[in-house]
Amino acid sequence: MIRSGLFLLSFTALVAQVKPRQPLPALSGGPFRFTYSLPGAQLSAATVDSAGNVYFGGTTSVALPTTPGAFQGAFNACAANNAILQPSCEWAFVGKLSRAGRLIWLTYLADPNGNSKISAIAADGRGNVYVAGSASPVNNLPPAFPVTPGAFSTIGPGTRQSGAFLAELNSTGTGLIYATYFFVNLSIVALVPDGDGSLYFGADVQGTVSLPQVTPLPGMSPSTSEAAYVARMNPTGSALSFATWINSTAGSESALGKLTMDSTGNLYIAGGCYNTSVQCVPTTLGAFQTSLSGPSGIFAMKVTATGSVVYSTFLAGSGIQTVAGIAADADGYLTIGGGLEGTSTSDFPVTPNAFQTSAVLLDRQSLSSGFVAKLDPTGSKLVYSTYFTGTSGEDEVTAVFLDTRGNAIFEGISYSPDLPVTSTAWAPCHPAPNFEYANGPEANYIARLSANGQSLLYSTFVGSLPNGMVGDGLSFAGVDAENDLYFFVGSVILRYQLTERPKGSAACVANASHGYESALAPLEMVRIRGNNVARGRSMGTTLTGGALPTSDQGLQVLMNGQVAPLVAVEPDQITVVAPAALPTSGSITVQVVQNGNASELAVAAQAAAPGIITTDGLAYGDAVAVNQDGTANSHTNPAAPGSVIALFMTGLGATSPLLQAGTVASQGGGLAAGTSMQVTLYGSICQVQYAGPAPGQLAGIYQVNIQVPSTGIMDWVPMGVAAFDQLGQSQLGNFTVGFYVSCPAGSKCVLWQ
Repeated sequence: MIRSGLFLLSFTALVAQVKPRQPLPALSGGPFRFTYSLPGAQLSAATVDSAGNVYFGGTTSVALPTTPGAFQGAFNACAANNAILQPSCEWAFVGKLSRAGRLIWLTYLADPNGNSKISAIAADGRGNVYVAGSASPVNNLPPAFPVTPGAFSTIGPGTRQSGAFLAELNSTGTGLIYATYFFVNLSIVALVPDGDGSLYFGADVQGTVSLPQVTPLPGMSPSTSEAAYVARMNPTGSALSFATWINSTAGSESALGKLTMDSTGNLYIAGGCYNTSVQCVPTTLGAFQTSLSGPSGIFAMKVTATGSVVYSTFLAGSGIQTVAGIAADADGYLTIGGGLEGTSTSDFPVTPNAFQTSAVLLDRQSLSSGFVAKLDPTGSKLVYSTYFTGTSGEDEVTAVFLDTRGNAIFEGISYSPDLPVTSTAWAPCHPAPNFEYANGPEANYIARLSANGQSLLYSTFVGSLPNGMVGDGLSFAGVDAENDLYFFVGSVILRYQLTERPKGSAACVANASHGYESALAPLEMVRIRGNNVARGRSMGTTLTGGALPTSDQGLQVLMNGQVAPLVAVEPDQITVVAPAALPTSGSITVQVVQNGNASELAVAAQAAAPGIITTDGLAYGDAVAVNQDGTANSHTNPAAPGSVIALFMTGLGATSPLLQAGTVASQGGGLAAGTSMQVTLYGSICQVQYAGPAPGQLAGIYQVNIQVPSTGIMDWVPMGVAAFDQLGQSQLGNFTVGFYVSCPAGSKCVLWQ
């Protein structure tokens, strides 16, 4: 048997530690303040005003609870007219909720002869609601969207066409101020009301479409492929007072990202350039960045209410970047958030002393990171620019707003269990209880960054929603004057308060090898995380009489009343070995007991919860592996084709003979009877020659010996693991962990660098 003393009792040194930043004042209760649901509906847009009223829109193919006096109160979709001859149609709807989550009004805004959708929504200071979307009649029926007399365009789309529309509803949802069509082959993606009742809107236009130009910005023209377009509709919806392409030449490609305004009426426009062989927008003298070197880039522009360009600049590295959100403060500073891919994860312009000045990404198949940046009012320099990412290579910022103090509050998607979270996080563990996924263990997070970009004030995963679903796929609607956040997903709207977890409380249990939230299996090494969950205690890994301690200065962890030996104790996390006699189904009660006081969690029980141990102690990268000659596997010391290699894991369940938690395995053995163990390389099942306790290691660390195929694989080989049909963190379709194999004689191996 291959043996190794490479990592044994310093196991927790392999595990990344998240450092705390500035905490928020403590709040009582959980973070969710209300949830509101419209069963059968699909929300597509929402916004919030300073008072916390939520304005929302979406589509439905079932009747909704419209309110008395609503502009369109009766559901009469085309299938209801003639279910035999006509398909089921989707109707657009618009509504308003109070800050307490009470429905104030709800109305349809639909073409009764076809489908209608909402793509953007906004509200002004009077409570009037602006919506954009599309309407398309079916079965050769005439267009019947409720456009108003004298509107900019009352001519609807032709057969099999979809026509964009703009509409303004009054503050009670009982009537239209105006509704107008606005051409075909475009999508209106952003709305910003100004102070006098006019409406700025932005669209992405596909192909060659002739659109009006009204006092256009200099140097702009349409594209033959795709271009951004920005215009301002007058208060009656009858004419444009400003309209311009945001694109420089016919050969360039641009796309609109977001629009926003500051308190003095300046308009900010941000988007992307995608054919960078041709500059997609003109830049201004003294702009922060005037050229692009990669396949795409972000542009940001500031335009006065009279149509003068204050600045136009790029913001990009040499890879791919996208803008997901912008927010402007009263002084004209513009905050931008989005995602980076490829080489931009290493050369995107970040500033000294920013919160995160580098992105260390360990997944060899993915290189993506979130970012947040802030431009000064002249567009000539960055106040700050920072990455925001863990090591998964699959993180991004998806929306950004400002709180009342000018701090950036942003939301995003992360695959990284080591995403930066603060010690006060309500949900510090990445909520991926298993790895049966197609695209990765995706989860939403929320973060608050200081106005100077240097300090992370708060960061947490969203965790489980009140309906029990894991928080992913959320869309950020906005922030109110109390700095509460509003989200929507599917048919549900949620109000969320940035909430500090009480000190000394346990928040979650994570597998100690990869850091994702985990079920509990017998002998699994896990980390219990929470705000100062160990009450300031700190203890390294120690053995007394060949066993781990069961307590530390009055601190003890119990699982269903059984003591879990302590591997290491840190202020915000406690690493333990789960008792061997735990159940393999149902629920396990985890208690952190400190001098008689207990913090309690309920955690699912499983027969196995596999985790591959890596050289960095993180979820991604190189596996801790030992070659057949007993040396450590590495890029410079790969395994030979056809040889046997030893891998190390935790969470494979009970052993045979049964080892007890806290002890050291003196010899090999096996897994419990009936355990199914599978390892795949590039998706192909390989031969497992041994799976059981790792001799000389703590009970709970397992050794798995596999034979490397003689042909067909080379260099860095990604792997997958399953035990009792429970998956580890590295799987087909999202390989994250691997090891090195030398190139077969006579072959050229260039898959990975």
